[in-house]
Amino acid sequence: TEEYCRGRETSKGVPFGCEAFANDEKKAAMRVRAVEEINQADDRLARLPAMRDNADGERLRTELRTGHLGNMRRYAKRLAVLDPTVADDYDRAIRAIDDLDNIVRRLEIDGSQRAVTNANDALVAAQAALAAFRGRLGGGEQ
Repeated sequence: TEEYCRGRETSKGVPFGCEAFANDEKKAAMRVRAVEEINQADDRLARLPAMRDNADGERLRTELRTGHLGNMRRYAKRLAVLDPTVADDYDRAIRAIDDLDNIVRRLEIDGSQRAVTNANDALVAAQAALAAFRGRLGGGEQ
């Protein structure tokens, strides 16, 4: 990996997976960018309304794969690599997002009131977990 990563730095950073081989200045810049992405993903997730039916579930699953929410997993992982002290919060946030995704997939298939309730509970849990992860990150400075 080191052989692959050496010399791959650009003005925008390094490829994902090469964080350990970047200089301190690049690491700081990557952290700021990743924190910005997580902040935007958290803002988006926090604004999502409660689901009422399986069509809402389908829209939510699309949201989880696009824009800032779609980028969230990759940038959250980068932050966990750059700052191992947030790794547990990263794990909890990603697990909650994955649980939400799976439960909403069931809502798309089922559409029952029970499935809607489960999906909304999972949404609240994912919102709380991502907010807690964001809270551990601070303002983006290193």
